[in-house]
Amino acid sequence: TSMEAKAMAKQISAGLRTAGQGFLLEEGICGSLVNVEDPDAIANAMIHLARHPEERERAAENARTSAWQRFHPDVVVPQYERIYAQFSSN
Repeated sequence: TSMEAKAMAKQISAGLRTAGQGFLLEEGICGSLVNVEDPDAIANAMIHLARHPEERERAAENARTSAWQRFHPDVVVPQYERIYAQFSSN
């Protein structure tokens, strides 16, 4: 999935029509959104990354940083605990 790819420092090209990808991907920071029904758009995104390794590496590192900052257990668990505490106190 996109989340695992981000955590492994992989640049992502994802489809515009995939639910939640815009939120996870952070267009232009961690990867690019392409129309999955447009093979030329997919190919062009891949060619661009192949020709620009510095951009690919930057996006990959941004992806890893974003994944760890937003979804690491040390971040997510306290959020769940707050939600559970709210519901249990009602």
